[in-house]
Amino acid sequence: MEYYLEDSNNARRNTVTVIGGNSISYTAVLSVKFTDPPIITEPVTPAEVKTWCAIDGTDYDSIITILISAARQMVEDYANLSLIDRKIKAKVRAGTNLPYGGTILILNVEDNDGNSIDAEYQELQDNGEYTVTYNVTAIVTAKLKAAVLQQVVFMYENRGDATAEGLSPMVKSSLKSLRFV
Repeated sequence: MEYYLEDSNNARRNTVTVIGGNSISYTAVLSVKFTDPPIITEPVTPAEVKTWCAIDGTDYDSIITILISAARQMVEDYANLSLIDRKIKAKVRAGTNLPYGGTILILNVEDNDGNSIDAEYQELQDNGEYTVTYNVTAIVTAKLKAAVLQQVVFMYENRGDATAEGLSPMVKSSLKSLRFV
């Protein structure tokens, strides 16, 4: 599965920043293309959600599965962290941190010519396009799992409510210290 994420109004890592008082540096991450594996191992299971929400039976299993994926993506976008194993191809400006990198294990970083590069500190030195392979399955922390569970609960309890949109205020608060921008 492939999908694209372009600069958006609420992606803080992509906002215009002022450097040296008057000059402007535009978007650091120009575009991101995700290549997710065919089978995604979500950071939480439907059984964990049902326990967290005190839901019995199987009537809502398909809804819960959809909400888990949507909640995970919302948490990833807000925190700029990947919560699943994936490849990311990003077009960035020099000095930019790897998108969706944060505290996860980086298996490989390649430049546009296929050369492996050292991104130990997750900062890219040159303008260009990079492909990053992340492995996160064993690294998702309890705090990140709790954020996904809290977001699933928020979406489950507010389904059909047009006024309750976006990330739960509780999730935003819990992710503030983990946010990688």
